[in-house]
Amino acid sequence: MPTAVVRIRVGEVDRELWSAGLAQLREIGLDVLPPPDDGRTPDEIAFLEEDLGTDRTAGDYQEWCRAVFDRPVEIGIVTYVSRGTDDDALAVLDRFGVQGQVLREHNGEDEIVLVTLHRHDGRRVPESRLHTALEAALNAEVRIRTA
Repeated sequence: MPTAVVRIRVGEVDRELWSAGLAQLREIGLDVLPPPDDGRTPDEIAFLEEDLGTDRTAGDYQEWCRAVFDRPVEIGIVTYVSRGTDDDALAVLDRFGVQGQVLREHNGEDEIVLVTLHRHDGRRVPESRLHTALEAALNAEVRIRTA
């Protein structure tokens, strides 16, 4: 599974509470990304999580932040870090609810990723959306076929 970036919106808090809260979150072993260094106190915390949904969920991060800051917080946007691997491609397929095989070919200097979907899965999702997501995750040319 790819690495998720889980964002939790905590709202406006003063700098002292912000710093103390980040320290507490790090103390319990969470991978907190550093906030932008623009002089402002951010209102959102970003965490890195391997295998989101396996051991931890975005709701877990929401609960930890609620407890640390003692206020209602909201789950923000969850994105994924891609390293362009076959596992990343399979994770994209999984998020679309389909299964398939991934094969790489080299055409001179270019790499082409061939994704083969089962015929019944190919009809369940719009190919253009799947194609775009795969190309973004892999940073390579993707060709989708069904078998």
